[in-house]
Amino acid sequence: MNPQAPPPAAARAELQTALQYAVQQQFQLSAELAAIMAEKIAAGLSHGQLSGEKVYIPAPNKAARDARIAWQFTGTNMADVCQQFAVSRHTVYRACQRHRARNRAEALA
Repeated sequence: MNPQAPPPAAARAELQTALQYAVQQQFQLSAELAAIMAEKIAAGLSHGQLSGEKVYIPAPNKAARDARIAWQFTGTNMADVCQQFAVSRHTVYRACQRHRARNRAEALA
């Protein structure tokens, strides 16, 4: 066992917590229902082909997120956009900037 890796029980608990949060946010479920689903998903993963494996989970597509942020941001609703996307003010400005740059590049192509 890798001395730097968390013990299996702690790793499974961490996975369940991450899954619960994702399920609750993505499907707007109650915490109780999301916890049940997360437990079932974690159990399925731990008994399936991925048991004991390290799994790479790619980052979400920033272009799609940037477009959603730019569409929502009106210039006067910074706090709402930051809260809705769980990002900082700086990230909102950068997302809008990247979105505008992509649109300009597509228009020139």
